[in-house]
Amino acid sequence: MRLLDRFRLTHRVWTVVLVYWLVFLLAIAAGLYGMKTAHDSLEYVHDERMRVSDALTTINRNFWQNRLQVLLAFQHDPNGPLYAIHDHNIDLHFNALQATIAANDEVFQVVLNRSMSAEEQALVDDMQAKRRAWQAKPPPPYTPVAPWPGQPQLPGRPSQRRTASARS
Repeated sequence: MRLLDRFRLTHRVWTVVLVYWLVFLLAIAAGLYGMKTAHDSLEYVHDERMRVSDALTTINRNFWQNRLQVLLAFQHDPNGPLYAIHDHNIDLHFNALQATIAANDEVFQVVLNRSMSAEEQALVDDMQAKRRAWQAKPPPPYTPVAPWPGQPQLPGRPSQRRTASARS
């Protein structure tokens, strides 16, 4: 206690205020450092992980879009009840299929061109092998509807081959 008696009361108060501010500034510095670290970590998560997640979501959405286009193409059956309401060429559906397949090829590069763990690499390799096997031959729904490369042209009524310019 005698040590503190040597200092006046105002000096003691100012010392407490100064120590308070030093602790406060250290807390601010620690908080800013923590926020910077969290920012960098979340930036990595977004750049590396969410980009891949978005790519896989796009591939999945395009899968369902292709499925829809195949079902719509089946409505072009000349003997079917829905044939009369189609005023466009069946190629519209096949062009949409080819466009989404090309889009998936581009998006799949996002999944491939990044650093991966061994477990992720195994999953991507498995997905790529299955995708190549699927693309090597036409899936059953495509075969009866339209020619796949290397297959003969299917016969159809002339009105089935209408184009957008012919409708104008």
